[in-house]
Amino acid sequence: MSAEAGSGAGDRFGHSVTISGDNIAVGATYESSNAIGTGGDDTNDLAFRAGAVYVFGRNGSSWLRTAYLKASNTEASDEFGFSVSMDGGILLVGAFGEDSAALDIDGLQTNGAAESGAAYLFTKYGSTWVQKSYIKASNTNASDRFGNSVALSGGYFIVGAVGEASATDDPANNAAVNAGAAYTYTAQPGIFSICKSGLSASGGVDLAFSTLGQSAIGNFVFSEVGLQGTGASGGRNRALYGFGTSGPFSASVLQSGASLAGLTGLPAGSKLSAVFGPVSNELPLGSALFQGTVTGPGLSSSNNRILFGFDGELKALCRTGVAVPELSAAKPKTYQDVIHSRNGGIGLSYLLSSGAGVTSSNDSGILGLAPNGSVVDSSAREGQIAFGGGGNFGQFSGRAVAVATSDDLYFIAKFIPTGSAPVDALFKMGFFDIDSRSTPLQGQLAGGVSAGERYGAFTGATSFVLGALLRATLTSSPVSSNEGVWTDAGVLRLRKGQTLEPGVNIAKILRVWGLNSGQIIAQVMLSGTAVTSSNNQALILRQLVGVNPIYLMRTGSPAPGIGLASVTVASIQAVDVHPSGDYAVLGSLKGGLAAANQVLWTGDTSLGNDTTLSHLRLPQKRLRKGDRYTSSIGSFLPITANDIIRSIALKTALDASGVGARGLAQQIDEMGLVVLTLTGDRKIQELVLLFP
Repeated sequence: MSAEAGSGAGDRFGHSVTISGDNIAVGATYESSNAIGTGGDDTNDLAFRAGAVYVFGRNGSSWLRTAYLKASNTEASDEFGFSVSMDGGILLVGAFGEDSAALDIDGLQTNGAAESGAAYLFTKYGSTWVQKSYIKASNTNASDRFGNSVALSGGYFIVGAVGEASATDDPANNAAVNAGAAYTYTAQPGIFSICKSGLSASGGVDLAFSTLGQSAIGNFVFSEVGLQGTGASGGRNRALYGFGTSGPFSASVLQSGASLAGLTGLPAGSKLSAVFGPVSNELPLGSALFQGTVTGPGLSSSNNRILFGFDGELKALCRTGVAVPELSAAKPKTYQDVIHSRNGGIGLSYLLSSGAGVTSSNDSGILGLAPNGSVVDSSAREGQIAFGGGGNFGQFSGRAVAVATSDDLYFIAKFIPTGSAPVDALFKMGFFDIDSRSTPLQGQLAGGVSAGERYGAFTGATSFVLGALLRATLTSSPVSSNEGVWTDAGVLRLRKGQTLEPGVNIAKILRVWGLNSGQIIAQVMLSGTAVTSSNNQALILRQLVGVNPIYLMRTGSPAPGIGLASVTVASIQAVDVHPSGDYAVLGSLKGGLAAANQVLWTGDTSLGNDTTLSHLRLPQKRLRKGDRYTSSIGSFLPITANDIIRSIALKTALDASGVGARGLAQQIDEMGLVVLTLTGDRKIQELVLLFP
């Protein structure tokens, strides 16, 4: 094995080596090019003894060079690569001759402390290594030679500084020349504990968390949880809690068994029996929606469901069976869907009870509500004049989507043109804009397809840029390509049957998420050459440039961040995507130990570009079953210390229409924070927030 192209006499290739899985890294401390970062020009000798690291990947019985790495601040005599350590998709490199006076992580790379030393942390994105951190000692001094040795294992790393001069445990003491020191760091993601089964819960005496249910993240995390203890007796064993994301705050929003007499006209003896369906988006600060059912005198399935709002104060916004003046005093029988816009607007899909002028031809619709529950728009009702005119609304689908960048709501409903049969249509309810009907219409010629192909059934919609994406079938089209995804203006963005690579096509669109950037993420089934049941599912990204999407992940391919070609993605278990481009993927592995066969990856499609830097959008390994983890409430209070992850759950709000990012319960926010349930030893569950 050699450095191949660019190697020269005296480079000292092989001074340091490390191996992890199917990857090897080799340091060449006297390599002298002035290249910076990954894949630069290795043919010049303009920075004497700057140093370099070469990465090799296994190819059968051979090793092929896959990366040429340099520091982000390459200079002569830094001796980058003097030490190396690799663990999966993470590589740590020491450069004991580096000269900056920076402190800690990602400081200014400006010279000021000769041979103080530095370390560099690289992460593998797909097949590309990218520098993630520039690391210095907490007490940087000249001649400390920080980076003389490095070691990386299990999410932790240590850096040696052979020339550090403190004589005591006071790092400012420099009374012992060349005494030496070592510095420990964590490469583990920050894990913030939200709540944990068995630990005390606020809001009552002798009350503790038990099972952990559905959650939603906005500025706070709201979660439906089980309770135990004497404070949970008598039907008080479920509750909705709100949790802070940056400090030790939690509050019981509402507990089952609580008296609700008087709320929305409820009689004496009315009690909350269940809470479910938390929804929370970014604004207003700390706000959430959730539903509950009530028991009590005179209550039945037609009048016992309440929509609650919480913004620091609990509000009962509306209840089934209670007349809505804006609907001519009609009474909702059930709420089919509740969505929450980024700015606090609420979309409430309903079915009305028959009687008092309500028939099967006018019993469905959508209300636009303000955060306090007041009705802003009630005009979207079956039998009324449809937005855009030319006919009336027919039956509503019961699903809506909140646009992530505004208060607008989009929904699918039947449109009955004057004198014609009902057809599917996509409508916009503008809270502060004009209500309208979008371009696509069932039965019309579809955009971007072959002549004669027409829109069939409209199956779902998701937020997209300033509008919506429409998912629909096609008629007069081959079965292999009879479904697609269009903008609300009728521009085709993704289609069943579309080619992803030579011989591999999209066989089925499972789920789709529209992004504010104009990108699309989709989970799809594959067909074609060499496609089998073990590699027929993928998560893809439709970028802005180019027609064909790129793979973010595919079953049967090497699992990102593991470092072994023999360990592949067995299944994509759960995905959640924020319209900002942050996404999380939970998957299972094949080819490794059963005790470590599940991984949580995250990624961000706003990084890089559509061409040379698209690899920055690929998922990164964050947590793996079998890892040890530590959680705390910020820096205030450690909760779990060095426990072992036995399973990971990403509890997404599944939608039967196969669309996401439409204003339901998000598990990832616009900053990339992810809500997870970890099960540790003794089957103890913990709801955690994973930081980017």
